[in-house]
Amino acid sequence: MLSDVYIYFSLFNLILVFLHRYTYKYYNLLLSSLFISIVSFTFVYITPRRLDIKLPYSKNVYRLENIKLKTVDFVFHHFVLLFVFVLYHDYYKDHKFGYSTAIAILLVLIYANCFQPYNVYKIEPPFMYLAILVTTFLYLLL
Repeated sequence: MLSDVYIYFSLFNLILVFLHRYTYKYYNLLLSSLFISIVSFTFVYITPRRLDIKLPYSKNVYRLENIKLKTVDFVFHHFVLLFVFVLYHDYYKDHKFGYSTAIAILLVLIYANCFQPYNVYKIEPPFMYLAILVTTFLYLLL
């Protein structure tokens, strides 16, 4: 049930963003939101695809493509990144190499290995690991 929902890493991150008052010191929301934004940008704009979402307790499959996919992408990925960036950029600038950064990288790696993004998004594993490296590098430049 819940495992069907949490195959989307962005939903897990979105819940932590809503609980940001309690989680930002323990989990690097900026790094994980940046990772999600980069992967979703690639998924939606560079190699456009469609996304079929099956919600738990529902037999319906929702197909997102074209403008629906771009709208959902902006609201759930890029807007969240902007929100986290505005709220916590100064905090994370001073705490770049803390344990919260290590936890964020570790959770992204665990997600990439456990949920097999290829089965969810049809994203090849080498691309996912490359995205993790690029995101970490960009985060360190912020």
